Amino acid sequence: MSKKIYIFLFVLFFIFIAPIIRADEALRIISLAPAITEIIFALEGGDMLVGVTSYCDYPPQAQEKEKVGGFINPNIEKIVSLSPDLVILSPNSGTKKVQEHLNYLDIDNCVVRFYTIQGLFEAYEVIGKRIGREAQGKMLYTELENTIQNIKQKFTEQMRPNVLFVRSHHPLYVAGENTYEDDVIFICGGINSIRGSGMRYPQYTVEGIVSLNPEIIVDATFYKTPNENQIKEIKNFWSPLQNISAVKNNNVYIIKTDIHSVPGPRTPKFLKIMASIIHPEVFGKEEQYSERIK
Repeated sequence: MSKKIYIFLFVLFFIFIAPIIRADEALRIISLAPAITEIIFALEGGDMLVGVTSYCDYPPQAQEKEKVGGFINPNIEKIVSLSPDLVILSPNSGTKKVQEHLNYLDIDNCVVRFYTIQGLFEAYEVIGKRIGREAQGKMLYTELENTIQNIKQKFTEQMRPNVLFVRSHHPLYVAGENTYEDDVIFICGGINSIRGSGMRYPQYTVEGIVSLNPEIIVDATFYKTPNENQIKEIKNFWSPLQNISAVKNNNVYIIKTDIHSVPGPRTPKFLKIMASIIHPEVFGKEEQYSERIK
């Protein structure tokens, strides 16, 4: 075959074949948080994921990805073995150390802060841009924005009850200001009972909760959907505290899903659940993902 024919075939390859090989498909990404993993799948970038944490189990396809350990203390050797082009982290107690390792190894990385609603909006933009899925990121952004606006227009400021969002019983941790839960409560027509603590997730005593006297309590003490024994445990915790308005008026709700723990593509659904809990007279009762203690 002549040299001219080789050149001709080479040119044909780049004109007709090379353009269909998109640069973003060559990306090898590792996600170090369940929320990041969900976002990447929702951005139609699941095929780029070569590694996720041991806690990344949604969507179901995430369970098929290589595991690199926890999001606070991932296995750096495992990360290196997967030859990632990009590692995406969330801010936590181990982030600084992990980034130091990655930077030393010259592995590109970025941190996304999705622990507030505004942070989630920014995460959609940042991740979408980094993985070449900006249009899909805009779609997630718009869906969340529309859900928020649709909920907000259905109640007045005078209708806001005091809401307590409980994260654990022993010790008793609750969601304070400048948190994802705080934003969700406000968007859905409530006022967070925790004000001025100076901590995002302060620890309280039972007596402290009694003094707050919340009108609605949302109990999300379990990361996953609680089983029958766990639901019984939650009921037994609150039933003796009849001097709390929420308990006395049967306004204690158990969250029966992990949606509350993972900001991301399922946040619109979580907002609708919380709106029904806080204002059932407006949004109707929701019984699939929450249970009202009676």
